[in-house]
This record gives sequence, C-alpha cells and structure tokens, in this order.
Amino acid sequence: MVALTPQDFARLLEAVPEYWRPLVEFLVASGARWGEATALRPSDVNRAEGTVRITRAWKRTYEGGGIGYEIGVPKTKRSIRTVDVDKSTLDKLEYAGEFLFLNRAGRPVRGNGFHDRVWKPAVERVWPSKDADGNPIPKDQLPCRPRIHDLRHTCATWMVLDGTPLPVVQAHLGHESINTTISLYSHVDRKSGKAAASAIAARLKRPTT
Repeated sequence: MVALTPQDFARLLEAVPEYWRPLVEFLVASGARWGEATALRPSDVNRAEGTVRITRAWKRTYEGGGIGYEIGVPKTKRSIRTVDVDKSTLDKLEYAGEFLFLNRAGRPVRGNGFHDRVWKPAVERVWPSKDADGNPIPKDQLPCRPRIHDLRHTCATWMVLDGTPLPVVQAHLGHESINTTISLYSHVDRKSGKAAASAIAARLKRPTT
C-alpha cells in the first residue's frame, strides 16, 4: 500500500497525459474504486451539491472462455454511498457521454488498457526503473511505485492526516466494517492517540483530595 504525498501526486499528475488528468484527480478526490469510478454516469453527479452517488461498478466476467465486463452492484452494501467531491474537481469532468469517463474512442475505460498506456508510462517518468545510462535499477533500490488502487489509499491517508474521523473515512471509502478502516489507517493518525495521552497526563497531574 502506497500513500502519495501531495508533492508526489502533483508530479504524477503532471506526467499523466492531459486527457486523463481529470480521471486521476477524481480517483484521489473521491477515494472510489476503479470499477466504481468508471461505471459512473453524468447523472450520478450533483454539481450544485458537490456530491457523487455510487451505486454500481464494472465487473469482469469469464463466460465462454473469454474475459468480458458487465455492470453490477459495488463490492459491499456500504459501497452504495454518496461521497462529497470538491467542485474544483467536478468542474473538470466531461458530462456529455453515456459514462462520466470514456476512452479516446468514446467507449468505457478499461483498467488494463489504462494501466498499460497511461498509468505505467507516467509512473516510469516519475520513478524511473533505469538509470541515466539505461541500466536497470536493482529492485531493492527502487522506491515503492504506486498502483492505480493506491490513489484510493492516498485519499484515505490524506483524510486521516487532516483529522477526519475514521467513521467518516469508512463512509467515504464504502468499507463494510469500521474494523477494515481501523486496520488500514489507524496507524496513520497519531493525533487522536496523542490527545488521549495528554488527557490522561492532565488527570495524573491533578492533586488528589
């Protein structure tokens, strides 16, 4: 799991072709899973309220010996949710198509194609796997390079670091259980723990009667 700093995300976004930047920014702003984001329709967005309603997701099918895609329900019951996304991000999206995000051919975006043609080259530009002479950098010397799914983790980490309560993070991400949110992100936030320690320390310092 990789959580990007705002500086690293800015570098990555700059390396992404301009056409795809609204999608990448939306993924980190919404915390939506890839299948949820790419299944959104323009009608799912309330630009006046700054909200996005997530009710469906693309899923792979394996019938007939091949791989296909179909629209289905999201991962869990709590994954059906309304998330807040800032107007500055929503205003960059295109609302004229059948889906909110389409490839350059006007068809739904597929994860494999996006990864190979957009994501992987952008990551390579920011965190190259070869040195200036074209020699491969040993794997143990490479930084942890982000996956597409790590934009979701980045969203959650930023929320926690800015003091967002974990139940709110849970609702935003659509985790079925708060335990999932706690296990993934409680280590990120030391503010609550320090506040608890200070509260105990204050009690200990009070004279007894």
